[in-house]
Amino acid sequence: MLEQEQVDYLNLLIENELAVGRLYEAYAKKSESKSDFWMKLFAEEKEHAEWIMLLSEEVDRKDMVLKKGSVSKTEIQESIDETQKELDRFLSSKINHISHKEQLLVALKKEKSLLEREFFSFFETSSSELKVLLEKLKKETTLHKERIEEELEGEENK
Repeated sequence: MLEQEQVDYLNLLIENELAVGRLYEAYAKKSESKSDFWMKLFAEEKEHAEWIMLLSEEVDRKDMVLKKGSVSKTEIQESIDETQKELDRFLSSKINHISHKEQLLVALKKEKSLLEREFFSFFETSSSELKVLLEKLKKETTLHKERIEEELEGEENK
């Protein structure tokens, strides 16, 4: 049976992915020339949230425990709050435009933070299925970081 603390962690991780996705979606809606770039990231963040939902279903049937000393629920909530503040700032911007470069810097900070805080490394399991899914989430976040860095490099070379 899934413990409430595990449910709380998974729900926060789902909300974090959705919050980042909402930010990327907002960027897509306000930047015509880079809409495809941001919409792809938005779709992938939604997919990550769905994977975590699947993970929560699997956790109920497999052995999976929280690692001691891993990221705290408070840290995940802070990440969600930071993302929401950034989204609010972006949507209420008086100039109605934040440069693509600034958007990339915000997104890069977000993706790096997920990796540095090891958001997807706080469970231990002997289930190969769950290990694969957790590793896939980490790999996808790394790929997001790398794509954002490439896009940023292109912006800086203009």
